[in-house]
Amino acid sequence: MNKKQDFERFYREHYNALFYYAMRLVDDTEACRDIVGEALEQTWARIEQIEPSKLKNFTYSLIHHKCVDHLRHMVAANRYVAFYMQLYSRQVDDDEWQEHEQLISSVTDLLTRLSPRTRYVLEQCYFHHKRYAEVAEDMGISVSGVKKHIVTALKQLRAELAKKS
Repeated sequence: MNKKQDFERFYREHYNALFYYAMRLVDDTEACRDIVGEALEQTWARIEQIEPSKLKNFTYSLIHHKCVDHLRHMVAANRYVAFYMQLYSRQVDDDEWQEHEQLISSVTDLLTRLSPRTRYVLEQCYFHHKRYAEVAEDMGISVSGVKKHIVTALKQLRAELAKKS
């Protein structure tokens, strides 16, 4: 048997179990499909180095790590949403209003300084609530590329906000 046939059999036999394992951790159907797909893609890319007896454990481990990364990302995104909601929902006095306006101005300025591709990715994911896979397809890049743009933008935003506080 060759590695391709072994992997195809592994895929048919284990996809559902891998998907439901991810669902237990993440509880988001679309995210789980993406996570399992990425994990299987990485498994396929490394199929030559993986012993057949360790293929299942390797893939489960990849899925577990990807689920944890996804959950961490969601926590960070929710913090930004909460910050944004707090920023715009409370009543402020004149001094706070000026600070508020300066903060908005600095964030807006930061957005204009981002590269056009990074700004587009950030806007599509956070303002238009598109999934990474959708943005990747629109731009003709990989999901990992979208993630890298998000990480870059958030890192710059954090640095800018840290200067202001």
